[in-house]
Amino acid sequence: MHKPDDIAGNSEQDFRRIAEHAPNIIIRFDRQLRHLYVNPAVEAKMGMTPQQMIGKTHAELGLPDEIAGFWTNSLKKVFDSGKADLLEFDFLTPRGKVWYRSRLVPELNEQGGVETILVIADDITDLKLAQELLLDNEERYRQFFNEDLSGNFVSTPEGKILMCNPSFARIFGFDSVEDALQSDPSLLYENKGRNLYLRLLKERKKLENFHEEMKRKDGSTVYVVSNIRGEFDAHGHLVRIHGYVLDETDRIRAEEGLRQSMEQFRKLFEEGPVGMAVLSTDLNLIRANAALCSLLGYSEQELKAKGVPGITHPDDMMTDLERAQRLFRGEIPSYQIEKRYIKKTGEIIWGFLTASLVRDETGKILYGIGIVEDVTEEKVATEHLRGSEEKYRSLFEDSKDVIFISTPGGKFLDINQAGVELFGYTSKEELLEADIARDLYLDAEDRAAMIKLLAERGFIKDYEVKGKRKDGKRLIVLETTTILRNKHGEAVTYRGILRDVTEQRGLEEQLRQAQKMESVGTLAGGMAHDFNNILSIILGYVNALEQADLPREQYLKSIDSIRKAVERGAGIIRQLLTFAKKTAGEITSIPLNETITDLSRLLEETLPKGIRLVLQLTSANPVLKADENQLQQALLN
Repeated sequence: MHKPDDIAGNSEQDFRRIAEHAPNIIIRFDRQLRHLYVNPAVEAKMGMTPQQMIGKTHAELGLPDEIAGFWTNSLKKVFDSGKADLLEFDFLTPRGKVWYRSRLVPELNEQGGVETILVIADDITDLKLAQELLLDNEERYRQFFNEDLSGNFVSTPEGKILMCNPSFARIFGFDSVEDALQSDPSLLYENKGRNLYLRLLKERKKLENFHEEMKRKDGSTVYVVSNIRGEFDAHGHLVRIHGYVLDETDRIRAEEGLRQSMEQFRKLFEEGPVGMAVLSTDLNLIRANAALCSLLGYSEQELKAKGVPGITHPDDMMTDLERAQRLFRGEIPSYQIEKRYIKKTGEIIWGFLTASLVRDETGKILYGIGIVEDVTEEKVATEHLRGSEEKYRSLFEDSKDVIFISTPGGKFLDINQAGVELFGYTSKEELLEADIARDLYLDAEDRAAMIKLLAERGFIKDYEVKGKRKDGKRLIVLETTTILRNKHGEAVTYRGILRDVTEQRGLEEQLRQAQKMESVGTLAGGMAHDFNNILSIILGYVNALEQADLPREQYLKSIDSIRKAVERGAGIIRQLLTFAKKTAGEITSIPLNETITDLSRLLEETLPKGIRLVLQLTSANPVLKADENQLQQALLN
């Protein structure tokens, strides 16, 4: 039986015991970037055994060039700089896409040079997938947060904060945003550090992943990684600084502990920021670090006396106990669980527990190690997000108007039940497979015209669209849509509402037809009058033709006048067809004086001898664009 003091030993053997049974990947590299040590966890995560990897570089393992090159550059950077680094990356495995967060910690020789690098990789796939799901729901229904978790700011070159978000104020220990805005410009930087910062910014215009040591309001050190850019005036002078910072203080401090050998592991256990505990095989708590004591508000002795049951919420006890028993029976190598803890004050908090085993060289279980992370804020935020999502989902689904989210490429990402019913599909899943332009528009080109207008304006309101149901029945809808763009200004999705006005447009058309039929009656009376005029002209010239001694010139003139009268009659018929068939008249350029003169000669032949026409025409001879038949009809009337 090992005593608790054995845990803090300073031996490679203890390191091996912990590493061999750790759930996360632990690898050590030499200066030739070869794998010196690989723990067993890598086989389950990456599908290769430690024996296959030891002594080889990433390239020699046959990994893709992109991955091999990424690790080669990252390891060289740490060997060259002697500084730890934190990497977060994703890649495809036989079980799908996975995400890892890796800490690269230099291990120094007696001369202070970097001899090896220790890499500790945590599988954060579940966390990433959960984050992606929450972000997706956030983008679809409501933007729940109006601030970034990173510290965003705008400042003067002298360090005066002009604008910042609450995260920035929190990172630097200010009571509020207003407190940060009123702070002394020199508070956050030592003069030497700020001068270097400004010099690099002026040279490069922007700084990416710039690691800085700064100060909080209370004077304590905070380590941040910055992404910033300078704003310059027309003369090239730096006038403002924009950017954001991420607090990496916990990571930096954790890496300081990882640089040591087993003594450093002991120090990490005792002083690390994450709550850690050691349990005996009979599930008694035998060690607890300061972080766990601080998290729960107990001293180490009080935690030992309380035991696991005394700090675990009753509703979570059975689940945790059942998995812990399986762990110590050797049925599972490790487990992770979200559970509720009871603080000394009685407050309930949520913790994410990772439990694993430490074995001796024979495989005998020595003790268990539990790592507890406080996830109370994330848990509360997730529950709040889920509740809000359900509320907006209910509004979305119950709306009688069609509400949709679609891609610029022409696919629905989501649509409510009203849309399924409007377009006549059997299910939402079937409608999501439809091509919007091809399957739902009467003319696919109409969607291209709508998208062009949407891109120009950023939105459309009550835009009339002619569509069709799955069965081919025509629809008329009014569309109101806005564009959602990414940070590059590119259209990502369209969000809109469709209102069916097919029946309304049908009633309007019926009303127009009724009004049109009323107009036809009025038009028929006018047409009868016009034809009477034309027939009178024709009859007059026919009577003249009956005269036996009619001169040939007068005879031809009468024939020409009859022809013109007949053409005007044909023109009246065309006007009637134009009205009935919704076709346009023939618009031409008409010399007005000539038309009136010709028409007057025609009328003179048909008028009684006692009536004489007198014309007073302008010398300008104006030209009128009109339908000639309609103009002659108007003049005759």
